[in-house]
Amino acid sequence: MPRLNVGACFKALPPKSTVMYELFIELTDQLFYEGYAEQLAKENPQAFRFEFNEFLNNYSL
Repeated sequence: MPRLNVGACFKALPPKSTVMYELFIELTDQLFYEGYAEQLAKENPQAFRFEFNEFLNNYSL
């Protein structure tokens, strides 16, 4: 399944955030099901951004 386009959800992410974005997608898809992150981003972008920001706030490289 193709990965979400980072630019579609967030504009001009710094490189570290891009890596964290990929990790967030991978983790979310593993916790729920393949494609969950993409579905959430399409159906509820505000919730997707909230969850991603929570992930960034709680985890760092």
